[in-house]
Amino acid sequence: MSDKKQKLLLKISAAIAVVTLTLAISFIEFPAKESQVSVVNSVIQLTSPYKVTPADLSFEEVDYQKVQQSTGHYETYKVKVRIRNRGGNIINRNVHLLVGNEKIPVTNNPDNTFSLRENQEHLLNSFEVKFDKRLNGQSIPIKIEITDQEDLNLNNNSYDLYITAYPALLKNVSLTYNKDKQLIATFDRQIDLSNYVMQIVSIPKDKVLTGKETVIYKEVNLDNTIFQYNLIQADQDNSPLRIPSEPATFTEENHLIITRTNLEKSENYIQIRAINSENHNYLVSDIIRLPLTEEAPLNRAQFAKLFIEEAGIPLYRGQTLFNDIPNDQWYTPYAETLHNLGLLVSPSENEYKFSPEALISRGEALKIILDYFDINLLVGNFTNTYLDVTESNKYYFYVETLRADDNTSFIDQRFNTNHPATRAFVTNIINLYKTQ
Repeated sequence: MSDKKQKLLLKISAAIAVVTLTLAISFIEFPAKESQVSVVNSVIQLTSPYKVTPADLSFEEVDYQKVQQSTGHYETYKVKVRIRNRGGNIINRNVHLLVGNEKIPVTNNPDNTFSLRENQEHLLNSFEVKFDKRLNGQSIPIKIEITDQEDLNLNNNSYDLYITAYPALLKNVSLTYNKDKQLIATFDRQIDLSNYVMQIVSIPKDKVLTGKETVIYKEVNLDNTIFQYNLIQADQDNSPLRIPSEPATFTEENHLIITRTNLEKSENYIQIRAINSENHNYLVSDIIRLPLTEEAPLNRAQFAKLFIEEAGIPLYRGQTLFNDIPNDQWYTPYAETLHNLGLLVSPSENEYKFSPEALISRGEALKIILDYFDINLLVGNFTNTYLDVTESNKYYFYVETLRADDNTSFIDQRFNTNHPATRAFVTNIINLYKTQ
């Protein structure tokens, strides 16, 4: 073969190779930047900025809903998960969803593999989890993983699913003072708390008062001074997790010390939270509204008006035997009404007087309220509920009846029948009985 023909064949072969390579390259996805093809010493060289981008699966949304079935201590919840691929294309890969100790295949191809193009989302098939009803919050770890392709960012493919349920399970919370005059919160255990860390969580006001809560009046006694506070029973989880205002001191007697930091704030809502140090499951108390306050006492005129208005009693005007009730005073209609209903007696044994400016005691206020609502008094031998009220006290059976009817136990260790009644004390007892 002549040299001229050999050179021609080499040129034809080189041209065919270039065309073939160009066709092959056309099936490959490259970035917009152009690739460079050159022939150097009869060797075709390809220079391209193209680089395979790893996948990046992330959780975009996790939602759960209770299924109407329950087995023993457990309830079933159905969970829906939406994921996004924030990285390069996933083509026919093996993907799994890890839920606790369970491994669930994620597929959308006939061969049971999974594909998801760049920046596309996918709604996974719903799955079920079990929630322990002895908890207020349970952490269930879930994770999405690709077993045969690199995942660019492993920080966004794990998620702690927190399922929460109410009412609060740290029950019967009460505040009291110990011998060192430290304010102590007590509560009932529902489960063994030996592996739990106790915390006092501070909660923003706008996360507490939703309009659906129940507010419970409570008292604590220190040196014969009665302070009031409120427990707020929320119907949902209003408190943030993992942002404790400070650690809480916890003893085997279920006592938590409420420190001065909590008490000095002008208005503070706190919650006791027991968090499992291993899996972050938790229990909570009702919300405690602080600081403690000492309310002004009621005199007899103020009590008469408050009681009649709160209980919804029609005014019953008429002549009374009290000789210190003028006809033109603001309290006259209320005093006459209580007298004509047979609810008032004179505080003085020698004179028949209403004594409008005299303070009304807690014992007398309780007696008037229970007598009006015609409550049957408990009669019998009781284990004294309060340290200062024995059977010799004239209000003894009224106090024991209130205690039996009041499951919230709003009063501290001493009832203090001779202590002046306050607006909150009276209103709380009225509300307890007017709906019965």
